[in-house]
Amino acid sequence: MRRPGTLWPAAVVLALAVSVPLLRLHFVHTPSAPIGVWRALPGRTPAVGDVARFCMRAEHARLTAGRPYAGGRGRGPCPYGTWTLAKPVLAGPGDTVVHTRTAVVVNGRAEPRSPTRGRDSRGLRVPAAPYGTFVLGPGEYWLHSPYADASFDSRYLGVVRGEQLRGTLRPLLTWHTRSQHAALRARGLRARRCGLVACVQRGR
Repeated sequence: MRRPGTLWPAAVVLALAVSVPLLRLHFVHTPSAPIGVWRALPGRTPAVGDVARFCMRAEHARLTAGRPYAGGRGRGPCPYGTWTLAKPVLAGPGDTVVHTRTAVVVNGRAEPRSPTRGRDSRGLRVPAAPYGTFVLGPGEYWLHSPYADASFDSRYLGVVRGEQLRGTLRPLLTWHTRSQHAALRARGLRARRCGLVACVQRGR
């Protein structure tokens, strides 16, 4: 007979297997958002500052198929089998975004360290979103991460529309990596100590 003390690992695994889908737990490991455990909120309309989940449009999924930062390739729910991406919302309906090769400007405020790169860290070409001025309409969002200079966000994917969204993420247990802290400091931001809530960005 198995002793009671040896059953707890199996019980923990079983509890996690049941709780993950029931609680809609989602583990974020991209440098574009605080690392850790989040709860997925399907169907929730994002606000500026939220972390939104979304699918790339088919043309972007095709061009970047197989790249880990672009949803990988497998049995994901998005075009070409890619998985959803998670990025912070920088601008929403009614906001004006100016996208140039050297910077992103939202409502007249330039985002620090926001150029659009032509290649990724492996030297592969990445698509660039159209340059110009965009007034975001209903259900339109510009996603942009302050946590990683090379975030694969709206600078490359363009305006994200309502039909691409898969809801938002609510933080449960999150933290920042050293590189994320460095990226925030470079932008004049700093993060409070993380606990059971998201890291909060505050000006210096």
